[in-house]
Amino acid sequence: MVCTDRHLAPRGRLHFVGVVPEAVPVTVFDLIGAQRSIAGSPTGSTVTIAEMLQFATRHKIAPQVEHFSAQQGQ
Repeated sequence: MVCTDRHLAPRGRLHFVGVVPEAVPVTVFDLIGAQRSIAGSPTGSTVTIAEMLQFATRHKIAPQVEHFSAQQGQ
């Protein structure tokens, strides 16, 4: 589940920048109950991305990273 307490605080917003190739599993009740939201936009300008990275640094927000071998990507 993408919008659990572990991943997104109450009244938090998950924003996808760019394309996400697979479905994002979410339960609407989890969004409504804690006033969470999900949004998306195409990749931003270099200025927007720099602002986003500064915001993430200020608030100690770290990415979730998954590594896959080249064979898994086929």
